[in-house]
Amino acid sequence: MQDSGNVIDNEIEPKRRRAGSGWEWISEAFMLYLRAPLQWTLIGLAATILCLLVSSVPVVGWVLGTLLLPLMLGGVMQAAQKAVAGQPPQLKALFWAFSMPGELLKVGIFYIAGVLAVVVLLACFMYVSFELGLMPKPSPELLKERGLLSMWPFLLMFFSSLAMVYSAYFFAPTLVVLHNLSARDALRLSFLGFWRNWLPLLVMGLIGIMLLTLAIIPFMLGLLVAVPVMLLVSYTSYVDIYED
Repeated sequence: MQDSGNVIDNEIEPKRRRAGSGWEWISEAFMLYLRAPLQWTLIGLAATILCLLVSSVPVVGWVLGTLLLPLMLGGVMQAAQKAVAGQPPQLKALFWAFSMPGELLKVGIFYIAGVLAVVVLLACFMYVSFELGLMPKPSPELLKERGLLSMWPFLLMFFSSLAMVYSAYFFAPTLVVLHNLSARDALRLSFLGFWRNWLPLLVMGLIGIMLLTLAIIPFMLGLLVAVPVMLLVSYTSYVDIYED
């Protein structure tokens, strides 16, 4: 991959899309869901329950859940691609990638390492800043008066650094499965595609948050539709950005 005005990785070049594409991706995901609503609902429900169960394991739950998620996303993405071609999704598709987890596990390991690196580096920076007097230590009085605003430089650094890690992760499982890429190449292309399309992805995220909030209101029953649609948005946005 060469860094120039247009970065091209042999065959794959992420395209830039307009802000309104964020809504279009959600709409297309919902239409894909309507082709087989029962199957997609079962897949979304099974994925949610499995993630909750794994994440609830003491001490290592977050690590196991983070490693599990790319594997399940890989299966969902393949099922979505087949569904577009006319093949109804099946619940077992959720576990399809478990038979060849190598590169997807590497994606999960990268995300874990990236998050831990951000936390450690920020903690070191905070310690040095406080010890050298570059920033006032957050006393109880200061926290009571200004709340988390007293820590805004560190919060800004934390969330911006985390966004860098997340952007490399966002499309990586899909690229590994549907383009047979190595984890390293998938992470680089995900980073590029994410930041070329940060605005439509932001629009998609804001609309998604509103829809999920509305889905929670009727006894959380709306999540039976919202969760699989949000999973499918990963596919519809990927297609628009990475495929011809």
